[in-house]
Amino acid sequence: MEENAIAVALNPDAAEARAEAPREIIWEEIAKLVEQAVERRLASLRKEFEERTAQVRAETERLASMSESERLDYAAEAARQREEQLARREAELNRRELRAWAVDALQARDLPRELETLVNCADMESCAASVDALEKVFREAVQRGVDERIRRGRSLPRSDGGAQGGMTRRMRMAAGLGE
Repeated sequence: MEENAIAVALNPDAAEARAEAPREIIWEEIAKLVEQAVERRLASLRKEFEERTAQVRAETERLASMSESERLDYAAEAARQREEQLARREAELNRRELRAWAVDALQARDLPRELETLVNCADMESCAASVDALEKVFREAVQRGVDERIRRGRSLPRSDGGAQGGMTRRMRMAAGLGE
């Protein structure tokens, strides 16, 4: 330990060299890791490219060996498959848009967002009708719960700590329950 202190005192450049040595080692290791990652990615991309190229070559050879009518049938089948795929994508996109609209409609009506799973999103008309029906059922259920609680004799929470007065009295009067 003392020898290092003496060596640093006698040669300050040696101390800097020792301090920078770990940094260089770290940067060298990082560079090596990055290079390895790039090489792995390039290898996987080359492999994917070669596989895709082989598929295209095989398809080209297969088409070249077909007769004219077989090529027309093949092209028609490929077009039909593309149309089906596009129709599926479009239907999924429409469902997502209708679900988003349903969530917005539920939130605008102060209904729980969780009711969105009950909405029929087949088309806009059925989606709107579902939201309307859900709102009606939800409001009726809430009203039944409130009515049942009042019938059982439980009053609404009192705002003044227990005495009849203030907001509770006005709420009871508005509900037709008297004082």
